[in-house]
Amino acid sequence: MKLNKNSFTSRLYKWFYAVSEYQGLPNNLCPYFWKVVLMYLTFIPYVLFSIPVVVYDLFDKQYKNGDRKTGERLGISVGIYVALFILVALISAILALFIKVEKDTLFEFLVVGGCLFWTGLIVIGVIEGVKHLSEYSTTNESYFDEQQDRWVTKKTKVNMTAEFIKAKYNKYCPKIDWVGNDDDERS
Repeated sequence: MKLNKNSFTSRLYKWFYAVSEYQGLPNNLCPYFWKVVLMYLTFIPYVLFSIPVVVYDLFDKQYKNGDRKTGERLGISVGIYVALFILVALISAILALFIKVEKDTLFEFLVVGGCLFWTGLIVIGVIEGVKHLSEYSTTNESYFDEQQDRWVTKKTKVNMTAEFIKAKYNKYCPKIDWVGNDDDERS
């Protein structure tokens, strides 16, 4: 049996299954036939679901057939749809401040999801901010002292808030030793 490599079905087969030119089309009709049947049955839902990647590939000048596999297209599309849902939910939560939210609507669902996402983002931001501030405010110099046979940690910056909390807890008031150049303070 002779089939044309440039027919619509074979070109669609190469795109759908990400078959590059050097891989070539199958030599056996039976698997090729059933793959083509499966391709035609799932083509419309597949293209509708993976529209973001298909549109991107249409405008990508460097795209060659076989660059993206079917699962890769679907995975990227799912990621784009999830990101769009999160973005719409975040915007809906902000819009809920200005628009009345009706019960049992999609908008209410998006507002609740947006509030959850905003809460998660704020919690993550606070945690990362505290980590950054604690690293910024206390820089420790560590070195190995061979005479004592252990690591010695010397604080170069002191976290004033942490020291105040320790002092309050232990009921003492530490003495402040000011360090710095006196000439800089006068000018």
